Amino acid sequence: MNVKIEESWRQQLQEEFNKPYFEKLVAFVKSEYERAHILPLGHQIFHVFNSCPFEKVKVVILGQDPYPNPGQYYVRFPAQKILFMTSARVYRR
Repeated sequence: MNVKIEESWRQQLQEEFNKPYFEKLVAFVKSEYERAHILPLGHQIFHVFNSCPFEKVKVVILGQDPYPNPGQYYVRFPAQKILFMTSARVYRR
């Protein structure tokens, strides 16, 4: 599958993009966008990857924040080293 994403990330993720589950996931996400108001907008899903090439990534923090209204979502941290922390530990820091 051809995903519009920064080239260094494409090289890292293309194998996943080509797997059958990813096509099913894309179809599901598209159907959800048709059914409900979802953020970020579809063309912005991979925006964070376009903002920082893979080689410059130092940390990736995965989480889920509620974004109930347009304009409320943003990238908190520009993201080589993987660090796992609980959200409580991140909050204390």
